[in-house]
Amino acid sequence: MLALTETKEGGFKLVAAEGMGVPGPVLKLGDTNMRVKFPMDLETFMERWCMEGPTHHGVLARGFWVKALRKVAAVLGTELAVVSTMEEGIKN
Repeated sequence: MLALTETKEGGFKLVAAEGMGVPGPVLKLGDTNMRVKFPMDLETFMERWCMEGPTHHGVLARGFWVKALRKVAAVLGTELAVVSTMEEGIKN
């Protein structure tokens, strides 16, 4: 999951989180969405995600992209806040 937000200094920051797509029902809103399990409990994830100040809209992509996003942020000179990675492993 990736969001772009603004820093208090007026710059940009990327906020990223890796999770695992899981089977199950999804809301039929007319757009693409999926169920995701993160490598921590939902309350911890939401607290960490929200503390980074993401905007309302973000993107979901299949695969694990944090390593590539670190390179993109470095090239752009943009901050990257990583909320979770799959290196932490999925907890039941």
